[in-house]
Amino acid sequence: MNKHGHSNTGKLSPTYNTWISMRQRCLNKKSSKYKNWGGRGIKICDKWKSFKVFLEDMGERPSGKCIERINNNKGYNKKNCKWATQKEQMQNTRRTKKVGGISISEFSKINKLEEYLVRSRIYAGWSKNEILKGERKRKTKYNYGDFKNAVEVANYFGIHRVRVYQKFWEGWKIIGKKFIKSYETKT
Repeated sequence: MNKHGHSNTGKLSPTYNTWISMRQRCLNKKSSKYKNWGGRGIKICDKWKSFKVFLEDMGERPSGKCIERINNNKGYNKKNCKWATQKEQMQNTRRTKKVGGISISEFSKINKLEEYLVRSRIYAGWSKNEILKGERKRKTKYNYGDFKNAVEVANYFGIHRVRVYQKFWEGWKIIGKKFIKSYETKT
């Protein structure tokens, strides 16, 4: 029988399973998830090498929640971790686009705006204040290469017009009739 009582029945407790999974992601180079955690420098504090200390710091894992790092670029420790729902975690990923430091989804909800509208305005280069006011003071000039406008570009490449603006926002340029990542162009 173990000292903490979280694995002695043959079935791991949710809290113990979380601790084991965290260790696998950060310490096991053979884990398929290692590259996104341990492989990019996410570490576990020395205190949490002991499940007992982890349990004392975090408490039992609440039903429907999992461990979340508040700052995704920092490691696992008492100050940077909390129990969060899957929805909360999806708002706190490296991929999440943010407006004013919060996710597009949260920004939309707080400001009573449709999420698709906020998202499309961000991709079109609108500032936070422009999104809130619903108007642009300046028009973003895009270089469409050999095309007249975003609709022509979209039709040529077989993509949605909004995706054309997304590519510009992600740093792509059109030279002639090709999309090229900005760092590939000669300055």
